[in-house]
Amino acid sequence: DGVFPDAFSYRLVIEACARGMPSMERAKHWLGHMRDIDGIQPKVEHYNVLIRACVEKADISAAERWLGKMLVDGVDPTIKTYQNLLNACAKQGDVQQVERWKAVMEKRGIRMDDTTYATIFNTCVEAKDIKRAEHWIHAWAKAGLQPSLQAYTKMIILHEGSFRRAEYWMREMQANRIRPNAVAFNSLIDVCVSSGRMDRAEYWLDRMSSFGKGIKPNSVTFGTLIKGYSLTESFAGIDSALDRLLDRKIKPSTIIFSQLMRACSLSTEKGTFEKAEEYVRKIVEEGVEYQGDVDMFCDLAELCVARNRLDRLEYLTGVMLRGGLVPTQQASRRIVRLLKRHAIKKKLMPEGYFFD
Repeated sequence: DGVFPDAFSYRLVIEACARGMPSMERAKHWLGHMRDIDGIQPKVEHYNVLIRACVEKADISAAERWLGKMLVDGVDPTIKTYQNLLNACAKQGDVQQVERWKAVMEKRGIRMDDTTYATIFNTCVEAKDIKRAEHWIHAWAKAGLQPSLQAYTKMIILHEGSFRRAEYWMREMQANRIRPNAVAFNSLIDVCVSSGRMDRAEYWLDRMSSFGKGIKPNSVTFGTLIKGYSLTESFAGIDSALDRLLDRKIKPSTIIFSQLMRACSLSTEKGTFEKAEEYVRKIVEEGVEYQGDVDMFCDLAELCVARNRLDRLEYLTGVMLRGGLVPTQQASRRIVRLLKRHAIKKKLMPEGYFFD
């Protein structure tokens, strides 16, 4: 009909072949057809499509070959070209290769942007290479760019067990005029808990509430405190954290319920089973926020078995059922298996007496 394909038409065809069907060989064919038959010189976007397709198929060697072909054909790569190669190395967690491509970019005079720095930084984080992650987040800021809130939060999380370094990164975040959110504060509180420093966890909870216009603590915040106090068997701390959560009209989560039952189960203090009953009644009264793959009925049953108080299991289960909580079918099976093992252990029944 007298209508001839242009560079954009060829790009669509090459992309369709490279990323889907029929094959990369057909993409290569159309690239040659474009140049040799129609006399249209391939541009950087045509090569980028091919390189990205190789990256998506985790074929880094092929991506590098296309980059070489691109250079031989006199087409200058762009930051997008190298970003594709960085992404390929990042997917494999290869910090050295990511840094190698960054050096190539610098040699060719290509200035890195936020996305490039984020890719290099995240590769170091995934590899748990704290030293390189710190190097790159500093380089990111020194380049006149702005490391993201998520990047600083990852630096906090990366220093689990080392609360002082985690606190340093919280302060760095604020020094760079980035406002922390609840996730950042919760992450720092969790690091303080894992470091055994409940005093610092409480300090950062206070800072969280008073920071700027205030950042509202949530069930994760108080759940983290409860986890920490559970590890030290400090029921005064557990009660304080739970009361503050309820005073703020925050629904306790299923994860918090699990932590409370586990604390009572492991404690050697007297009266902890009665404390567990108090927790059950409080939480049922306030309502529950479901989080994660946690079943409250199983946690309760495990507590009653551990403390040899099966006489209270039926009563407490009734409290939960009347409160509108319903066990899943999977949980019911787990409870039956748990009770069977307990009965066999106590020689109350022979093995194989009934089936799950």
